[in-house]
Amino acid sequence: MYKKFISGIMLASFIAGSTFTSCSKKSEPLPKKTYSDSISMNNWKYNEKDDVYYQTGIIYVSKPEDLTYHTLGIFIPGKYVEGTKNSDGTYAIKAIQKDAPYVMPIETPGYAALPAPEDYVDAVKDYTDAGLIFLYSGARGKTHGAPLGVTDFKAAIRYIRHNSEILPGNTDLVFTFGMSGGGAQSAILGASGDSELYEPYLQEIGAVMTESDAVTGSMDWCPITNLNVANEAYEWEMGRTRTDLSEFEQYLSEELALAFGSYIDSLNLKDENGNKLTLVNYTDYLTKTIEDSLNTFLSTTAFPYNPQKTQNNMHLKMLTAGMGQMGQGMNNMQPPSDKPDENKDNNRMPPPPDNKDGKKPENRPEPPEGQPNGHQPSFEEMDGIQRNKNNSTGLNLNRTFNSPEEYIAALNEKTTWVIYDKSTNTAKITSIKDFYK
Repeated sequence: MYKKFISGIMLASFIAGSTFTSCSKKSEPLPKKTYSDSISMNNWKYNEKDDVYYQTGIIYVSKPEDLTYHTLGIFIPGKYVEGTKNSDGTYAIKAIQKDAPYVMPIETPGYAALPAPEDYVDAVKDYTDAGLIFLYSGARGKTHGAPLGVTDFKAAIRYIRHNSEILPGNTDLVFTFGMSGGGAQSAILGASGDSELYEPYLQEIGAVMTESDAVTGSMDWCPITNLNVANEAYEWEMGRTRTDLSEFEQYLSEELALAFGSYIDSLNLKDENGNKLTLVNYTDYLTKTIEDSLNTFLSTTAFPYNPQKTQNNMHLKMLTAGMGQMGQGMNNMQPPSDKPDENKDNNRMPPPPDNKDGKKPENRPEPPEGQPNGHQPSFEEMDGIQRNKNNSTGLNLNRTFNSPEEYIAALNEKTTWVIYDKSTNTAKITSIKDFYK
């Protein structure tokens, strides 16, 4: 059953065709609301065109710090409920379907704050059409300090489960997804279900403490995790591709690479068959992963093929699926500042809030206002990393290829690293070192 649900999520993730920001409708400021541990089932709105019942502005904690972030929205396929129109134009709904999963975007590139939706978001249709219930929660971000973003998402999940008896679908089936900093926090949600480490933070905002926050699945693109060993990982992968290092730089690169090897050995990793992965066979495992990916591409790609056209289309689809464009969230999504003073306190985990040193400073600045509506940020804007494209040794694939052979030849333009077998339409790589080059 879970495989079907995951397939549904992947389908919805890649069929979205426009950015959430440009499609969402700006509302009037939210009226003053109060917390209730039970979601009102008599105050829903209905989008007839998309056949979606929805409610926004739901406060999910009893001691909210900021309703910009401590509210959530729920978007439900119309077929999952019976709706009755009220005299004021709202709807009372009753759940008639209790099996559908919930999907939850962790839309926080660069660990930015995610404002909650204030009204209907057009692009949720791609998810509701796939049979998914869309849970869209606001959350605090890097300006507020870690681990408050993950804390807020956990609180939202707990709140939804606290209302499982009246809501449609199966609140036990919650899938998160995100990219970059959002992928990192989605991965943390997947790995830290019901962790006691978060209890003080959940209690501080008045989260429901009697429910689980463990998710069923986490689907993440380019998650920025393990930053404490990022330099070591980079030198282990890319250090060997450079030839212009000074003697000291070469020594430093080698030492960092060796440190990454020790780190891999310490993790006690296992492959999908339960075999232990150490540095001895880790490279072989990565090589196989790369080859599997390449062969999946060859078996599923129709030629003629233009990578640039496909990338542009997929970039837009992935943005709506978790790469920085969910609803109003984009308006507050700025990359991390390159000014040390602005970030020096944002990446540390504060002590639990019952410790006086863990209190949020009164003069902490508010999150940045973010990008204007409709702006599609570059990867540099999303991850805060500037690419020097002039010095890139990468390949230029911005053209149409009429056959797999033409495409493989382009990959091998500077050095042969892919061996292609036309009879089986499969490929192997010469080495992982050649791949990194």
